[in-house]
Amino acid sequence: MAGGGFRTLLVIGENHLEIAQKYSLDTKVDPYIRYRFDDAEQLHIKYLKVLEGLIKKTQNNNKKLADKYKEMYDEYREMDDFEYYQQLTYGCKYDDNGDAWSDENPNAHYQYEKCYDKRIKQDQSNESSFSNPLILKSGKKAYSALMSEIDWSKNHMYNTEIYKSAWDICVNGREPVTKEEKLIKQNFGRRNDYFANFKNADEYIKHNCSFWCYGVATNDDYTCADTSDPIKWTGDFFDRFIKGLPDNERLSIYEIKLL
Repeated sequence: MAGGGFRTLLVIGENHLEIAQKYSLDTKVDPYIRYRFDDAEQLHIKYLKVLEGLIKKTQNNNKKLADKYKEMYDEYREMDDFEYYQQLTYGCKYDDNGDAWSDENPNAHYQYEKCYDKRIKQDQSNESSFSNPLILKSGKKAYSALMSEIDWSKNHMYNTEIYKSAWDICVNGREPVTKEEKLIKQNFGRRNDYFANFKNADEYIKHNCSFWCYGVATNDDYTCADTSDPIKWTGDFFDRFIKGLPDNERLSIYEIKLL
């Protein structure tokens, strides 16, 4: 339901490649019955209920997304159970009972997982164009490091003053003083709809300066952003997933493509 596209994934654990592959579509498993033909009606009903729930969840705070879910709901409601089952099981192999067999990872949430740690350690200027590396206490950059090696003052709530100024100028109406502030007003001064998404300056600053990734993978679980409330996800991310981790815990940043 995330709509595809590339995102960042935080992997927590020493065996980070193994953990990342655990939730990847590129990881094949032994063939298993993924869906049973006799369950077609219930599978169809269940999916429509999921879409109904997403519409209700987003209709008050994300109309564009709610309209998208409504469009999907109307499309799937028009299908009969067999048509839905055919679409759901596309690419599977069928046995004599019509049950759909697959070797796809049932725990898959993404594919094409990639960590650029080896590349950036060979050449510090060779950052990914999509994901930002971690800044270490040594001053070097990495996409995989221990908690004790990471300079969180440079990765989390860094450079907050520029966002404080942006709020003061664009929301509170303070006149810009410096050349940088004048550029802020020129670029963001008319974006009232964007600033209206935030309750106050603190929430705006936290959203823009917090360290966060779209998803988090551990050996035990995978969690991803709630698309109906992205501001809460980014604001809570550090305290929820990183604060309190032991010094010997490894954090790795991957790029993934959502399914």
